[in-house]
Amino acid sequence: MRVRETSRPPARRTLVTDFIKIYKGVISVPKFSREFISEVMDKNDIVDIISTYVKLKKTGGSLKGLCPFHNEKTPSFSVSPDKQLFYCFGCGVGGNVLDFVIKRENLDFVEAVTSLAERARMEIPQDNYGSEYSKSAQDAAYEKKQLYYKINSDAGRYFYDVLMSSAGTNAQQYLISRKLDNSTINKFGIGFAKDEWNALLAHLRNKGYKDIDIEAAGLIVKRDNGEYYDRFRGRIMFPIIDVRGNVIGFGGRAMGDGQPKYLNSPETVVFNKSRNLFALNLAKNSKNSQMLIMEGYMDVVAVHQNGIINAVASLGTALTSDQAKMLGRYSKEVVICYDSDNAGQAATERAIEVLREANVKTKILQIEGAKDPDELINIRGVEFFNNLVENAKSALEYKIHRLSAQYKLENVDQKIEFTQRIAEIFAKVENAVEREAYLSKISNDVGISVEAISAEIRRLRFKDERAAEARAETVAARVAESNTGERITQKNKAVVAAEKLLLNLMCEKAIFNLAANKITIKDFSVLLHRQIALYVYDTYKSGKKPDVHEVVSHFEGNPGVIEILLDDKNVEDKEKAAIESINIVLEDTFRRKKEKLLAEGNETELLKLINQKKKGGAE
Repeated sequence: MRVRETSRPPARRTLVTDFIKIYKGVISVPKFSREFISEVMDKNDIVDIISTYVKLKKTGGSLKGLCPFHNEKTPSFSVSPDKQLFYCFGCGVGGNVLDFVIKRENLDFVEAVTSLAERARMEIPQDNYGSEYSKSAQDAAYEKKQLYYKINSDAGRYFYDVLMSSAGTNAQQYLISRKLDNSTINKFGIGFAKDEWNALLAHLRNKGYKDIDIEAAGLIVKRDNGEYYDRFRGRIMFPIIDVRGNVIGFGGRAMGDGQPKYLNSPETVVFNKSRNLFALNLAKNSKNSQMLIMEGYMDVVAVHQNGIINAVASLGTALTSDQAKMLGRYSKEVVICYDSDNAGQAATERAIEVLREANVKTKILQIEGAKDPDELINIRGVEFFNNLVENAKSALEYKIHRLSAQYKLENVDQKIEFTQRIAEIFAKVENAVEREAYLSKISNDVGISVEAISAEIRRLRFKDERAAEARAETVAARVAESNTGERITQKNKAVVAAEKLLLNLMCEKAIFNLAANKITIKDFSVLLHRQIALYVYDTYKSGKKPDVHEVVSHFEGNPGVIEILLDDKNVEDKEKAAIESINIVLEDTFRRKKEKLLAEGNETELLKLINQKKKGGAE
């Protein structure tokens, strides 16, 4: 489309390359044999893959880092280079390299295999079914996602065509008023939804799509009487595209004062607002180490048009932890460029905390004399905007500035309250150098010694650390109970830990032989542990050694099994550790038998049990 300042609609023209890329056809991806999947996993080292998301540090035979699946301050995420497994002891998520990519990138199984195969530069087989392969629920889910991508892609083409037609004249004039040019419109695939109840529905029906699938893609809404109508009507349409180039949803912007200002696609199988960012598919290719986060799609489009291609926007929601982690993955620093009104500044405060918890370095651009980045560039120019970005305040400096404006520091009561609140802010700053750099200035401004403020900060940090440790212990206990199916108490905590370590060590033949001569499967107190022990015993009995991936597969990826296989507690003397664990297990077996016989009043068997223990071992 050629946007011109005229009321006459532009003539149709060949779509530019950018537009063709956005609305590409969906190519069918083949199914994979077990052999191919194994080769993909072999060629994608789990440490290499996870290191692109998590900063890992070697601890014994494993690597540790902050979990990418939940917020934490103390690393509980572990990766084993030898076993090619990962597990988080904080939230219980674990698995192999495929499991990690599926969970972290929100992919289905086929997409994850394809992604890793392409990373390893492997040729994707066409219709490569192994002899044991059959169509599964995973395949059906994958095909559904591909269908929704195709529906969205066709909807995007339709919206674009409407914008190019006479029906899009008003929309064209609106885009002209917002100073968008042809290349930008094509680059983002911007379109227009007619202000009619079923224009898109009729178009997609004509293309052969079923109503139920169009509804599942989030494009139409069902009335109480069973009839459908278009979700988007009379709006400028922005396709939302994931980092793999799939059209996953849309954002529709009202051209006038209509409400809501932005209307987004609902949550669907392919669209999750909290795990995607508008224009990240473009911004990720920027050479800039910064990423700019904005409120509106139009802000992002405007700055991209002015050569600032490292800008993205959240999708109609407050910034989420998943979005913060995505920003951290693609940049070293995030600059928050939210609107200058009260709502925008409140959103900035929230975003600062979300980014802090995700360990993402953050700066704040303060807009003055305009309401948003788009308006600011139109008024002051792109050079002025770039200068603001370059001189953006650190998150700490921004918070201090905002808080200072709320108090009259010549008033003693307000000075004390200000100091207490500033200590709360400083207590959350992990970088001690950054804290110290600002403390002297704060001390001079309020007339309270650095030592006094530091003492309050230490008190608050100690309180927060204790609370965080308590929460972590509670969560870990819930995870352990979920993994084992049994309640973990102070009474059996040591026994459960000993059983886990012993099962881990028993994957080595020498340790297994040692354990098998002293304990039986029944000596394990937890059902899952007995099941794992049985599998290990049977594997050795068949003349094989347990393979960790076969064990995981046998137990269908049970996180409790992965935890056991991964965590050898970094013991150096494995035989000594095994003997200690065996003794704890045997002592617990004796205790349980003793309690049972006491409850039954069976004095004869109880006396026999005690005598056996004295002779050197309970049965």
